[in-house]
Amino acid sequence: MSNNDIDVYGFVAKQDDGTIIVGFRGTDAVDLKDWILDLDFNPTKGPYGGCTGCEVHTGFYDGYLALSQQMFDAVNAYGGVNAPAIYVTGHR
Repeated sequence: MSNNDIDVYGFVAKQDDGTIIVGFRGTDAVDLKDWILDLDFNPTKGPYGGCTGCEVHTGFYDGYLALSQQMFDAVNAYGGVNAPAIYVTGHR
C-alpha cells in the first residue's frame, strides 16, 4: 500500500497460520517529504473508541489516514476479524 502524495508506504501480509501482519515504513532519512511529515509532531486527538484523552503524532496520523482504506481493504481480503491474530508494526 502506498500514497505517493505524502510518501507513505506499508504492507499487509498473511502468514501460513492465517495471522495478518500490517507494517508501516518508517522515515526515510534522505526523503524531504518524510521529514516534513515528521516535523508535524503536535499531538492530535483522534477518533479512538474507548480511549478518552488519547493522542497521536499528527504526522503519523496523517500518514495512517492516507493508507487506512488500502490497509482495511487488504486486511479484509485476508479474512479480517476472522484471522487468528492481526499484528501492526512500524519498520525502518
